Amino acid sequence: MKIIMVLCDPVKRVVSLYTHINSYKLRDGTDPLPAFTDLVQLQGGRLIEKLHPRVSQPFLECGMYSKFIKQWLQAFPLHQMAFISGEMLVENPLSQVSKITAFLGKADAVTADNVYKDEERGYFCFRSSRGEEWCMDRKKKGRKHPQLSDSLIKALQDHYRPYNEELKSLIKQDFGWPKYLGQK
Repeated sequence: MKIIMVLCDPVKRVVSLYTHINSYKLRDGTDPLPAFTDLVQLQGGRLIEKLHPRVSQPFLECGMYSKFIKQWLQAFPLHQMAFISGEMLVENPLSQVSKITAFLGKADAVTADNVYKDEERGYFCFRSSRGEEWCMDRKKKGRKHPQLSDSLIKALQDHYRPYNEELKSLIKQDFGWPKYLGQK
């Protein structure tokens, strides 16, 4: 068995989860969740998370990758896992897809001929050797993230820092986080 995990900056991950949940409007057309800053707040220099009944787990937990990977490592050796940069998958997908295909023993399965940037969408797309194309749906990807204050972003980065360090130690890979600066 081989396990492939795509990981992105945990601050981006938590904001993206919030944005994803809020993309599914309620019947009356309103957002299912209050503002991000009502759920995750900076009070007295500390992050405070208010749980919401429409969310199955605390938001801040989703970016604590080392917590989850430690559990996986109890069942699977590290050599059966590949960790892919979510940021690089968007910026330079061929570099990450090449890592995946090499990990799967199919090193030359995807080449530069299979990847192109759709300028209209603003994303890279894939083309099979048979000419079939696959592109991300613009309506589902690239949603606008809520504006966060610099102090909240820094508090979130500080919150995830020990988990990022532990992750780096567990998987022997550094993703260079934090990278998320609040823009989308």
